[in-house]
Amino acid sequence: MAREFIDGFEVGTSLWTGGTPTLVTASTYGMDGSYAVRVDGNNNAIAHNVTARDAYYGAFMVYGTSDKVEVSFFNGATQLGLIVSKSDDNGHICWNRGGSIGDDGNVCVDSGVSLTYSTMHRIQFYYLPRTDSSGRAVVMLDGTTIIDFTGQTANTTAQITKIALWHYGGTWYFDNVIMDDSAYPGVTYIQGITVTGAGSNTTYTPSTGSNYTCVDEIPPSAVDYVYTDTANNIDTYTTSDVTGTLGTIKVVQVQIVAFCTGSTATPKMDAVVRVSSAEYSSTDIVLTTVPVEYVKVWELDPSTSVAWATSGINAMEIGMKAKA
Repeated sequence: MAREFIDGFEVGTSLWTGGTPTLVTASTYGMDGSYAVRVDGNNNAIAHNVTARDAYYGAFMVYGTSDKVEVSFFNGATQLGLIVSKSDDNGHICWNRGGSIGDDGNVCVDSGVSLTYSTMHRIQFYYLPRTDSSGRAVVMLDGTTIIDFTGQTANTTAQITKIALWHYGGTWYFDNVIMDDSAYPGVTYIQGITVTGAGSNTTYTPSTGSNYTCVDEIPPSAVDYVYTDTANNIDTYTTSDVTGTLGTIKVVQVQIVAFCTGSTATPKMDAVVRVSSAEYSSTDIVLTTVPVEYVKVWELDPSTSVAWATSGINAMEIGMKAKA
């Protein structure tokens, strides 16, 4: 596995909890795609749970107007460490051992380099949280390594299970948040692919109208939806094409908002991609009784077991399969 999670906010902010995020036009802040996210409110954060890993590589785009910003890493509710740029440290980017959210904790290393306000920056990182000399924290700013620290990088040795975007003062914008378990993301772009029409499978029941028009809203809406209580029913949908000249396509990520209800509800679901006239399912997703947005990543085209090609993505259908 490589990419664990990507989000360019192209389908909203529902992968994140907490805070008061707002979608904004990405190009206004030098970012790519249609949308970026503004994290509103001082001393506020939005967070996303990730697969528990000893260490993570990752990246994000950031644009700020003043004062302070943090990207924090957690195990559950315990903040392990954070990348911080704050006005009371001359705006320098630092790596800190963290306490609670918003607590700068102890500075491991001060890069001596400041973020430039009203400028889009691309930050990459590597983080291995340890309480002894084996920990490591790396930060790259716009392709240049400004921190490479080996030593105590956390007050608790634990796996990383959550990332949080946080700010205090000013206004801060984020885009293209990437978590990877094996390599730095490099210069990476995220395109949103949207539902455009009925696919080869329409065995779910629409709440109104056509199946695909119940699931094509951006951001997702609960006003209309598709449903089933029959195991192995599948709905798939055609999608928009990717645009521009692409380099290596790292992953396709399918995002689905779903929940179960009633005594006959099917409690599990698979995300599905249909390529080369065949459906390929994810591992089972265990649904809850409240709407949750789930993400499933295909690093390779499952019909070829090699990297995705533009033609494969453009011909792809996406959807879901009910499971008992």
